[in-house]
Amino acid sequence: MSGPDRIKNSFDNKSGRRPNAQGPDRAAQAREARQAEALRANLRKRKAQAKAQHADAKSSEKGPKSGS
Repeated sequence: MSGPDRIKNSFDNKSGRRPNAQGPDRAAQAREARQAEALRANLRKRKAQAKAQHADAKSSEKGPKSGS
């Protein structure tokens, strides 16, 4: 009777991996590295766009004033 209980308990961790395995596998590490690099590139792109918009807004403020 101890056999089936032991097998059931070995798969109780719900991660699908053996209990003695350590850390994420290489594919998961590579995926996380790609995602992190994509996020950094996206942030650089958004910062550049915001900087350009800010510069455009400032230059339009310094233009000729209409009014009195």
